[in-house]
Amino acid sequence: MNELFEAAQYFMRLADHRQPSPLFEKAQRVWMQAQKEPLNFKYLALAWMDPPILFGRETFFVSLLNSLGAKGLFPLQWSTEFLKVSEEWLIAQTPERVIFLSHNDQSTQRFKQKCRQWWPKNTPPCQAVPADHFARASFTPVLNLQELSPNSESKP
Repeated sequence: MNELFEAAQYFMRLADHRQPSPLFEKAQRVWMQAQKEPLNFKYLALAWMDPPILFGRETFFVSLLNSLGAKGLFPLQWSTEFLKVSEEWLIAQTPERVIFLSHNDQSTQRFKQKCRQWWPKNTPPCQAVPADHFARASFTPVLNLQELSPNSESKP
């Protein structure tokens, strides 16, 4: 990822001889801070809730989470982009955090309700990540992931 920031800086300077944008610089600071303080939690990342579809190891989203120190709760042999799982499989897991794509406030509320339904006794923090931020090439995902740090708790 550091190489990505260096390459982006280089191309921005070539394009118009300006310094990187404030958004770029903030994303770079967040990334550098995350390297010093890894996220260090076990997670499930859901792209969809009904049926439950997990982000797999072959996605940018999971690669980014893992590079920041988080650990996915799916077996190593599940090397795929997206994986449909049963609700029974989800319930058998013990994530420290559930991360999901949110399309709007209504989908966020439905996901949080599902989290309480799947894990009624020990509901993990359920963190929404805006879907539109992951649908285009930008540094916004890095900024969104800053909210996943242990100091930024989200209530289920």
